[in-house]
Amino acid sequence: MTALTAVPPATRLDPKTDQYGSYVSQDAGIVIGCCSRSGSSLFRVMLDSHPKFAVGQGSRIFVETPDPQRLVNNFGVTREYVDELLATSQDQAHFIERFMRGLAERENKPIWGDKAPPNIYYIPYIFEHFPNARFIHIIRDGRDVVCSLRTHPKFKYENGRTIELNTWKPIENCITSWVNYTKKGLAARGNPGYYEVHYEDLVTAPEKTMREVIAFLGEAWDDSVLRYHELQSTTRDFTAMPVSADAVEPISHKALARWQRDMTDEDKAIFKERAGDLLIELGYATDHDW
Repeated sequence: MTALTAVPPATRLDPKTDQYGSYVSQDAGIVIGCCSRSGSSLFRVMLDSHPKFAVGQGSRIFVETPDPQRLVNNFGVTREYVDELLATSQDQAHFIERFMRGLAERENKPIWGDKAPPNIYYIPYIFEHFPNARFIHIIRDGRDVVCSLRTHPKFKYENGRTIELNTWKPIENCITSWVNYTKKGLAARGNPGYYEVHYEDLVTAPEKTMREVIAFLGEAWDDSVLRYHELQSTTRDFTAMPVSADAVEPISHKALARWQRDMTDEDKAIFKERAGDLLIELGYATDHDW
């Protein structure tokens, strides 16, 4: 047995090599990925409200070597607990299985889930080591995603205070992110464990959309999914991730089609050139005349 060692969180898995190790888990866990600012936080809170699913804040343990302090901060576990799992796990996939099982057991739920946008880059590795996993790709209109990415994050949480930021990113970088992340997910189409949820469907038809998700996951419907904003649990503490705090608020349509307000003519031209075809492919436009 080769024990895992803790390394800085910036150390990412190399997609050219398999750092998960040789362990194969039979758990039917749920893994959520997408381009950032696509609505995955809302989706994971709704799914976490179901009595069968424990879907906490992003661990990033599918996309980087486990960072003990991040896990302590985001999941309320002790450093001793994480260190013990690291020291006694066969490899990374084994650690993921044990850590995620522990979180689900703490919530008295049988099925674990993990949400982190970069999970989208590791779908082949996830299915190799977790063949029974279900991967859910959240897709949102790229124009709205880009408008949100440009000003993200808007604030940070430091020493008990919320500090406003003045973020403004180049639109070209934001478009590239949306295209790259989205195409990584689309490449998994055809895998029976892969499923797509459009953010627009989630907020305009939440019950229909979530009923279809729950059916895909093989479980019975429960109305608590729609009452997510009324529930309390250890998975709803957003002090470690304040930029996603609105995910526990009632569903709002205010973020739909924000590009119509926020995009200049120049922004639209740049987007059409770089991502117009993908927008059409996903059904958000019929042509480039928008």
